[in-house]
Amino acid sequence: LFSSAAVFCRGDRGNRNPRVRDLTSFYLGPAGGGARGGVSNALAAPVLFESVAEYPIAIILACALRPMVGKNVGKAADKAAVKDLVYPAVLAAVLLAAFLVPGFRIGTVAGWVLVIVMTYAAAAAFAMRTRPIRFALAIAVLFFAGGLASSAGIDVVEQRRTFFGIHKVVRNASENLFQLYNGMTLHGTQFSAADRLRVPTDYYYPGGPLGQVFAALKDADAGRRVAVIGLGAGATACYRRPGGDWVFFEIDSHVEALARDTRYFHFLDQCGGDTSVVLGDARLRGAEDWWGRTEGGRGPSDMTIPAAFRAAAVRARLLTLEAVAFYKGRLAPGGLILFHLSNRHMVLEPVAAALLQSADMAGLAQTHVPDPPRTGTRASLWVIGAETLGPLAAFSGDARWRRLVAPTKRPWTDDYWNFLESIKWK
Repeated sequence: LFSSAAVFCRGDRGNRNPRVRDLTSFYLGPAGGGARGGVSNALAAPVLFESVAEYPIAIILACALRPMVGKNVGKAADKAAVKDLVYPAVLAAVLLAAFLVPGFRIGTVAGWVLVIVMTYAAAAAFAMRTRPIRFALAIAVLFFAGGLASSAGIDVVEQRRTFFGIHKVVRNASENLFQLYNGMTLHGTQFSAADRLRVPTDYYYPGGPLGQVFAALKDADAGRRVAVIGLGAGATACYRRPGGDWVFFEIDSHVEALARDTRYFHFLDQCGGDTSVVLGDARLRGAEDWWGRTEGGRGPSDMTIPAAFRAAAVRARLLTLEAVAFYKGRLAPGGLILFHLSNRHMVLEPVAAALLQSADMAGLAQTHVPDPPRTGTRASLWVIGAETLGPLAAFSGDARWRRLVAPTKRPWTDDYWNFLESIKWK
């Protein structure tokens, strides 16, 4: 919808064929509109809205401002104006009637039924395209119905919007847990039962690859220095042992505030101890003298965990040759780099393989699927890197870990990312 609206506005502007003397104002108008739009989205919208409300608002306004196709006069015009309100109202009644039925749950409706209903609703809205107000109201109904359906049955207890997205804390009373979401991506699950407050969950649960690594290295836990990039709800903190020297790097201060809010999450409170949370870009803040110094500050890390990768997006800046050189330069002898690369849309293991080979490092990978799947566990992809095969000996004999396939693609750098070749096309 957004792309269609943008293309239409651009085309309508171009069809006006300005005279030569009007070219300055012709180009100045879109430039000024773009600047105002940028200011609105970057500065005003985060203050005014808790959600990305400016997106549907912009589309609805674009639909309302499109030229009318065909014009009526007299009584015909009056009837058409009435229909501009009646037709969208009927569409709203059809789509929203089910939500007024006591006990109705959108999740119980068969998927094919939803597809048919939304297809007919979209066709009805498209049929109203010749009347701008009618069309805009119909699109508004579709947005409202879609938002209502997607949020039905979800108990959002707190929501914050920042420059980095929408953070939501969702309560699941039936499972007695809280979950932290960024957009549609789950960033952490905390069980509220007293005996489960210190149990890592989701991608980091004890049976997963990260839990396996800490279990294999438990004899060397005392005094281990660990740097984690990406805080989430703080579940990884519960692998810290007394005497461990841990630090988290988190770019969004609101994520830290939520992770420390004991109304919802307890990982940092129960397991973190004096663990530091450093706010800002990990590569910039990590370059400060206190990380990597052997005297007068925090020493090199025994383990670096770049875990700021989301199931729907890639933090490419943390997955480049320069980034790997940065991690490697701050590793103690025998240290490990653990890349968390779970992603719904991209295959990132070949990217990590190319990076480790270019950095002259050895590596292993594991694609983990919980068996059986249950609440608090999630499938994940992890890659371990080390300067030599020696530190990987504890895992090389484990059938769950595999050697990385020799890369055939160019490694990513700060100046070169190739997302297309990594997309999951199936």
